Amino acid sequence: MEAAGQALASLGLTLRSGAAYGADTAFENGCDNAHGPKEIYIPWQGFQRRFIEEPGVIGKDMNHYYEAEKLAKEHHPAWDKLSLGIRPLMIRNSYQIMGRDMQSPCLFVLCSTPGGQGQGGTGQAIRIARAHDIPVFDMGSMDLGEINQQVLQLIQNKDVISCT
Repeated sequence: MEAAGQALASLGLTLRSGAAYGADTAFENGCDNAHGPKEIYIPWQGFQRRFIEEPGVIGKDMNHYYEAEKLAKEHHPAWDKLSLGIRPLMIRNSYQIMGRDMQSPCLFVLCSTPGGQGQGGTGQAIRIARAHDIPVFDMGSMDLGEINQQVLQLIQNKDVISCT
């Protein structure tokens, strides 16, 4: 994951991530190794001991917050059962997929879920991406050679942002 983050950043692609421990951190470390561009969205200051400058902190004062919240509600199977503390974790997926302006969808999603089952917060990002016809490459279930080939084809055909 770190190698993938570094390789994609060295090609000039922007990482969009949510600063979670695990895959997010690995992709971001790789991006940082290549001094690549990134957009990091955190649900609140101090999340995973991260403090970042606005506008990457999810909050009602963030541009397009209500649009991002609406998108999150539409794609979460049990939104009404989520606590107020968990909802910002799901809303940040809207920004990761659709961009800070909610009008700039990513080119693809590169992620890793156990067994490729698309669970948890990553599952929320996957649902949003698929609803917008954005290809999803889940390293938990796909052959890395196949992922590399398909990602390279996408990159060669477009000059847009990548996300995880």
